[in-house]
Amino acid sequence: MPGTTLQRDQGEGRYVIVRGLAPQFTNVSINGEQIPSPESGVRYVALDAIPADQLASIEISKALTPDLDGDAVGGSVNLITRRAKSSALEVQGTA
Repeated sequence: MPGTTLQRDQGEGRYVIVRGLAPQFTNVSINGEQIPSPESGVRYVALDAIPADQLASIEISKALTPDLDGDAVGGSVNLITRRAKSSALEVQGTA
């Protein structure tokens, strides 16, 4: 997406940069719920803390809208996780 880049650390994407602003100006949420930073003393979230194989999609909003938090000056990234598979037991048979 234009205007969105990753700040890399050891070859892996670590932080999201939206509209050229530093990572602390981007709000990161999972399924619409804002998540705190796993690191102390910072307010941005390292994406390598979230397994990529658990994501179904990523939504990026570069415009500040009324439904977003005011701390998302750069933009907002919403990570959508995969749905759990049904654990229903199915049995078929023929006679």
